[in-house]
Amino acid sequence: MTDDRQIMEQVRMAVDDCTRAVDAAPSLLAPILQKAKGEPPVKKKISTALALACALVLIAASALAVTALQPDVLSWLFRGEEAPAEMQALVQHNNDLQQTKNAALTLTQTFFDGETLTMGFTLKNPTGKPLVYTVHHAKLNGMPLLAGTAQLPYGNYTGQALGGQVEGAALPTEDTFFVSFIATSDTTEEWKSEVSESSMFHSVAKDPLQPLENATLSIRVDVFEPLAEYIPVSLSEYNAGECDIVTDKLPILADEGLLNMASLPRPSRLKKIESAEFFFPIVMKETKITTVAAAPGEYKNDLYTLHLDRFTLTPTGGLLEGRITDLSPAFISSESFLSVFPEDVFEQALETKDHALSLHLASYSSGMSTTPDLQPTDFHFSVDFRPNAGELPRGVYLVWLDDHQTYWDSALYLPLLPQ
Repeated sequence: MTDDRQIMEQVRMAVDDCTRAVDAAPSLLAPILQKAKGEPPVKKKISTALALACALVLIAASALAVTALQPDVLSWLFRGEEAPAEMQALVQHNNDLQQTKNAALTLTQTFFDGETLTMGFTLKNPTGKPLVYTVHHAKLNGMPLLAGTAQLPYGNYTGQALGGQVEGAALPTEDTFFVSFIATSDTTEEWKSEVSESSMFHSVAKDPLQPLENATLSIRVDVFEPLAEYIPVSLSEYNAGECDIVTDKLPILADEGLLNMASLPRPSRLKKIESAEFFFPIVMKETKITTVAAAPGEYKNDLYTLHLDRFTLTPTGGLLEGRITDLSPAFISSESFLSVFPEDVFEQALETKDHALSLHLASYSSGMSTTPDLQPTDFHFSVDFRPNAGELPRGVYLVWLDDHQTYWDSALYLPLLPQ
């Protein structure tokens, strides 16, 4: 059995690979560049956008294995680091159980920070026989909710096997999962079919969450009965999508009870026996938490000019949006990123070249605009930050990096003031 230290190291490596220090994660470069797409041309200008979104959605083995180390909403949000004291008072303990013949879902905790709604659930198999579960669309007062991060992906790409055995080893009868919702949407057509976690980030209509004294959350769970015996597969086979290597068995990542639903030829190995929608009353109180922000406007150094639209940080996350002009020829590459370092660790990061000291990112997207002769004109970016344990910084350094090197001399200082 993998010990706690190994599990946390696996999770840390997966998160680091996905969200920061791309120049130190060569495994990311090929798939990122393969996804580069050109935008439609406009008059007197050719615009080339490089989509570099890497959403922090902890899925598969490393995410589920860490459940035991993260028993509550704040532990999950802060990745095992100690959450600020002001967050503790915002957690509501629900323990509201809703049950059908084949599934029992408990809403254990809710946490609303004024913008994001984070919830913890326990899913249980009450039947005593092996069943497979997928967790689907959630709604708030009948409006579809958009997920920002989730420990279990929404949609039919991953299933959870509960109950029964794999080669004589008993599977768990229940599992805990967490999800953070960032907005509601009126694009109901998207919700008539199965959608993946990643597609939710591209909804065309988003409405920010607002405080609600009386609200109803609904969440759908589909239940499947296996029509074949389980067979364990390795983590590498699972992650590579090679689960369907045996035609007469149901491949499962045995330690975590995960099935790669996308790889299964349906309905030959699973039969849907129930689609249940569970309803929970919740309260989303008006909340004020500590916020620091940089003043919008222009910030300059010898290498570029930053046109800052927004930069805010709270204990539960943050957002950085803007564009860069007056680019140095050194930044001719479009495979470029920004790392963000708190001021109190920047000197250490500069000395050690350690990107792990940067603020942890949840997602990053960017694009480079060019002239007809392919000279860069500006660099647009949007960065979402993960929750920040400890005291918020009073200033940060932005550092330019690409797939070749980190330009430490590009560091630009932004002071942050309490709001």
